[in-house]
Amino acid sequence: MTYIRYVVGMYCIVMCCVLVGCEPPPRVCTTDSDCATNTERQYCLQGFCSDKQCIPGQQVSCYEGPAGTKGKGACRSGLKHCLATGRWSSCVGQALPVEEICDKADNDCDGQIDDVPAGTSCVCTSLASRRQCYTGDPKLLGKGECASGTQYCEQDFRWGPCRDEGRPSVELCDEKDNDCDGKIDNSEDCRCVAGTKRPCYEGPSKSYGVGACKAGVQTCGTDELWGDCVGDIRPKEEETTDCNGVDDNCDGQIDELCATSCTQKGFQLCDGLCLDTRNNPVHCGACGKVCSSIQQCQEGKCICEDGLLACGDACVDPQKSNDHCGACGKTCTNGLSCQAGICKCPIGQKQCGNTCVDTQISFPHCGACNNACAAGMFCESGECKCPQNQTKCGNACVDTKTTQEHCGMCGKACGQDKICVNGACADCPQNAVLCDGRCIDPNTDPRHCGTSKACGVACTDGEVCKAGSCVCKDGAERFCHPNIDDKSVNVGICRAGVQKCSSGQWGACDGEIKPAQEDCNGKDDD
Repeated sequence: MTYIRYVVGMYCIVMCCVLVGCEPPPRVCTTDSDCATNTERQYCLQGFCSDKQCIPGQQVSCYEGPAGTKGKGACRSGLKHCLATGRWSSCVGQALPVEEICDKADNDCDGQIDDVPAGTSCVCTSLASRRQCYTGDPKLLGKGECASGTQYCEQDFRWGPCRDEGRPSVELCDEKDNDCDGKIDNSEDCRCVAGTKRPCYEGPSKSYGVGACKAGVQTCGTDELWGDCVGDIRPKEEETTDCNGVDDNCDGQIDELCATSCTQKGFQLCDGLCLDTRNNPVHCGACGKVCSSIQQCQEGKCICEDGLLACGDACVDPQKSNDHCGACGKTCTNGLSCQAGICKCPIGQKQCGNTCVDTQISFPHCGACNNACAAGMFCESGECKCPQNQTKCGNACVDTKTTQEHCGMCGKACGQDKICVNGACADCPQNAVLCDGRCIDPNTDPRHCGTSKACGVACTDGEVCKAGSCVCKDGAERFCHPNIDDKSVNVGICRAGVQKCSSGQWGACDGEIKPAQEDCNGKDDD
């Protein structure tokens, strides 16, 4: 039984008093799906449906890369931060797989270092030479704090790690684009007065005010968040092609990569760089002379590694190359492959003429070259065999149950008046005649129609054998031309007629046009 007692401004149900007009207590939940129907409180927070996803200041680990890549190579997890609004920030600080570059690191997180695409070399030009690099998402490079770093040519003539690069971080209210999304202080924690303006710069902070780089202007929008930075000048990626007396990449040096001359012995000026062409695989012996990925530059010449042979502009393995097998220009064709410097057929095949074949299954070369199987046979395990239920007799496949020449076994022939039934020679049944190796009834067989016990004659098309005589089928039709020579049919006006069968008899030839005396009417009458 439920007791209800009214109190001023309250009601009471089962000893539980609730203020009239107050919000109902939050719903208990386990996951967000338990709160899906609640339009105001759609998130499950600490066991109750809430309008907040998290507690401000809270942090959780996050990773948005493909499964199996976290913790492998350069890939690592990041953090999500709970903002003042009770919403999670984006995943910041994580390192996801990116395209592999030459930096002695596993950028694409596949467990292999510097496995760059074919045709790309990780060999550098000369010791201590440098270049710009970036190991993050290339779409973020040049936005906000995301800036390229520098890598140097190390002692092993390979490009070293990318140093001093800028990667995305949590957006702070510090007048910088920390998360590299192209917007400054656009976090929900960063509020401003609508219409106010301030200087801004979305390039790397270390480049601001250096060289050509300068600030732009940022305006606070009606949403009380800072808008886009307009008018700022950011660093250019390279200076090698723009030697204009300006520090375009804002690193404090003007046209630093634009050399004008080389004084060191063995060095040449190539693409604005002073390079040692004696050991440079991109400029070997002369500017622009590139060695292949498997060649080395020694004393200004592209040479092959030990065991390889220089054929044209390429280094090949003469022990395995099908185009240069044992020597330059010696090509293996027609299915042959290069094995230990000799053109041979693959294992399990044999060379027959100029072709490699599998003699275990080859119809024209069964078991041995040029040993062809007869018609109706197939090659299996190097032997010519007959289909199931047939026997090989000589070079032919026969059914010994029905073949007169091989009845029951190869070579056992039945007499002229016998047939082969289930492998045994037998007589034809009574009233049947042996014709073409078959027992037929001469009274009904249209191929041997005759009343005698001998093989008869074949009926023509449209005829049947009835009581040993060829008669036509009722309703059948055939062409006829009893008054026209065969050579004249369909010549000039001459046409064949049509006969119809009725009661087993052919009727008169109807519609025939016979030759007539020639008349001056423009037709071939005769």
